[in-house]
Amino acid sequence: MALYVDDALIAGRHPADIKSIRESLSSAYKLKDLGEVKYFLAIAISYDWEERAVEMSQRTFIGSILAEHHMSDANGASTPMESGV
Repeated sequence: MALYVDDALIAGRHPADIKSIRESLSSAYKLKDLGEVKYFLAIAISYDWEERAVEMSQRTFIGSILAEHHMSDANGASTPMESGV
């Protein structure tokens, strides 16, 4: 579970566990279930259910920072970490 001010994200392997946590919280707090998460705390989240893969990206957030500092046309640089790890 991730909690930030008034935003919460509940994730897990077992739907029954997620449901139990949600029900427990809703007995104490007013909750609004927005369904499957697509964006949380400047992180875009997408799923490939067949491949059992989750992709998390801050592309939009990074783009807005670059634009704010007039660096949208800046050249990228390689990182030392191997991609796809």
